Amino acid sequence: RARPPPPPPPASPAARTGLADCLERLAENKQSDLAWRLYTRLDAAGSASLAKPEYTAFLHAVGSIGVAPLAARAGRIEADMRAAGEDDPLCEWQLCVLLQAAANAGRFDDARAAYESACAAAASAGTPLSQKVARFYVAACARASEPERALQALQQRFPRPTSPED
Repeated sequence: RARPPPPPPPASPAARTGLADCLERLAENKQSDLAWRLYTRLDAAGSASLAKPEYTAFLHAVGSIGVAPLAARAGRIEADMRAAGEDDPLCEWQLCVLLQAAANAGRFDDARAAYESACAAAASAGTPLSQKVARFYVAACARASEPERALQALQQRFPRPTSPED
């Protein structure tokens, strides 16, 4: 009698499932064009009814590329996300992705507006804005050659401790 085959090994952390996970793999492998084609085909088919995680993953996959004309395509995804009501200024990951996409596309004014909106939303909610978001904003400032704004963000989010002599 033949023995049954052994069970398959457990899935590795790299073996992910779902659209958002697929898009994150595309982002990791710098496949922004493939992610963009997938988005536009889903949209053309009328099946791009996405939730916040999928919009965020599309933004990351398309906007994380450091080539301005390619990253600029993320602006359409962002507009669709906002129209669908899936934007969340308190979602750290979404905000970081938006800041990166806007900076990579050369849209610093959009990055600044998103950051300021998030600061206001965090203050209104009584929660501090994460240091990770501040770091992404500082990176956007650096990409746009805005050192004064970067310094201002650093001073607001990472205050220097005062010494007893001060």
